[in-house]
Amino acid sequence: MHIARQREDFHLKTAHKLVKEYDLIAEEYLHIKGLARNTKLSKSIYDVAWGAFIEKLNAVAVKRGVHIIKVNPNHTSHSLQ
Repeated sequence: MHIARQREDFHLKTAHKLVKEYDLIAEEYLHIKGLARNTKLSKSIYDVAWGAFIEKLNAVAVKRGVHIIKVNPNHTSHSLQ
């Protein structure tokens, strides 16, 4: 339970920080269950609770009037040249 509370606290603090700093937040639309099922990182994906963070971020953004858009993850990891 201690780790779960720490994770939730981190998620909430990070969500509030992002919402405070930005008027628009773009988040990649990721199929988390599919990623976890098909990669060697599945335990890590579930451990960091990506889905829970996205839910908290969306809730905080709605409360503060910040817009969140979902973007296609294709080509979002390429470095800019």
